[in-house]
Amino acid sequence: MRIIILLFFVLFCICSCDISSKFVVDGNPEKRILSECGGIILRGHTMSADYIELSFHGDYIVNVDSIKMLKNGIYVPASEIRYYINNKELKDRCFQTISDRDSLSIIIHQGYSLNYGHKGKIELLPSGFIYCNGKPVISETISFECKAKR
Repeated sequence: MRIIILLFFVLFCICSCDISSKFVVDGNPEKRILSECGGIILRGHTMSADYIELSFHGDYIVNVDSIKMLKNGIYVPASEIRYYINNKELKDRCFQTISDRDSLSIIIHQGYSLNYGHKGKIELLPSGFIYCNGKPVISETISFECKAKR
């Protein structure tokens, strides 16, 4: 009986560590960016890693080599970021054409995920990461925050 209780306790502890927490994006559940090419919706969450999801509604060019991110004030190197377009891992890190209704997932594996501290911030800095008609779309810092739970 003690073994069953111990196993139940261990299972409970493992499961409780992997609960996803949604990010607040610039103070909102999501951020919408509109451009002459269409729109982009940015969301995110944290679990075993930190996830940023971009849903495209229009045609864009993405250059993942140009992304600039900070996690809790520390630069995130390219080697700690993985990209997926429509759930398929992006191996080629050159320019990618994004068409209407495509999604881009960014997974950050830098140190511990923000979920473990239940607070922190990822900043997507202005860069030539996403282009619309040859012009960068992200012109201001976008903040993804995981706030302490009460």
